Amino acid sequence: MDGKTTLSRSQLGIILAAFALTSVSMGKMMIISGFSGFSAEFPEIPLVTKQLLISVASLSGIPVALLMGKMAGYVSKKNLAIAASLLFALGGLVPIFTESFAVMFAARCVTGFGMAMCSTLATSVIAEHFTGSLRSRLIGYNSAVKSLFGIGFSYFGGLLALNSWRSAYWLHGIGFVILLLVLLFLPNERLPGKHERETVQRANIHITGPVWYYSFAAVMMFVFFSAHGNNISLLFAENRIGSASQAGVASAAFTLGGFLSGLLFHNVYRRLKAATQIVGYVLSGISLLLMGMSGSYPMICMESFVFGLGFYLIIPHQTLLVTEAVSKETYTMAAAIYLGAINLGQVISPFVLELLSRAFPGGVSGRYLVAGIGLLAMALLAVLREWLQSKKKSVYSQTH
Repeated sequence: MDGKTTLSRSQLGIILAAFALTSVSMGKMMIISGFSGFSAEFPEIPLVTKQLLISVASLSGIPVALLMGKMAGYVSKKNLAIAASLLFALGGLVPIFTESFAVMFAARCVTGFGMAMCSTLATSVIAEHFTGSLRSRLIGYNSAVKSLFGIGFSYFGGLLALNSWRSAYWLHGIGFVILLLVLLFLPNERLPGKHERETVQRANIHITGPVWYYSFAAVMMFVFFSAHGNNISLLFAENRIGSASQAGVASAAFTLGGFLSGLLFHNVYRRLKAATQIVGYVLSGISLLLMGMSGSYPMICMESFVFGLGFYLIIPHQTLLVTEAVSKETYTMAAAIYLGAINLGQVISPFVLELLSRAFPGGVSGRYLVAGIGLLAMALLAVLREWLQSKKKSVYSQTH
């Protein structure tokens, strides 16, 4: 497959369906711009509870993503993708039509179910249908698509929120477009019978050490990564760097860096190989450290761009390593565990950073410093792991 210069129509359709599924990974960006209007409408609700409305989609997706690893042997990926797109669309549209905060909260959980399923399936579909350099290229493009839609959701969500915060929720209608693309292009797979399924699971369903290692790394990585998205506007306000709209530009610079990194990932990975994620850690860590110490708006925009470049070298590389560490039958389960780890890191990030940053002066700037140091520490651990792995291989080759 890797040797082909052109892709077949069916392969192009599968890629289109996979990219459509991954497009909603940044779905929470749709409603962030309208948060102030939403908050004003519910003054009796504590601020922390209202902020949970954004992050609960990540939290609710964790058990569903893990459950999908089991469901993949009983329900086709096409049917799971149909359900995922409908859950995302319907859950996302409910807040337009209700005045109840409790109903909105439940609907956001349903949206989180759909987002987690879509993201897991996008990785699983690519890993199942493509191999070698083509797989690494597509996983990089997958990250680029995610960043591109993050930019679009932020921009159009902001435009719609100028009318009312509820208007931004109409963007969830993209779930119906995804449904159509899945119906048209994602092939039906033959599901194994009961006896065949039990035989395959006993023989092949095995979560290997690298999956657990990179999933744990993803939890820590997103604890530190989320310092930027959760605190950029606070950093601008605390250090009097600029307005809220300028903070939005700095956030967009990060997403633009992530988009470019996704496009270039395959070429970078082909040259750096195992060092790809290490370079990503270093770029990301240094960028966050500089943002924590910088008071210049142009510099923070540049540092945010470099942060996006570095961070989106790590995610596709680890995704590739996770899928390469398991059998075909375990792709969905491995992808689900890794995605669940990412979501867990995002959810616990504010609490962990708040605790760790107490050792640093500077309030919000301290969180950036903690996050930068954390990512650089992860770079050192990655270097140590690679050294141990190469030493182990060297000993093995000498004894065999």
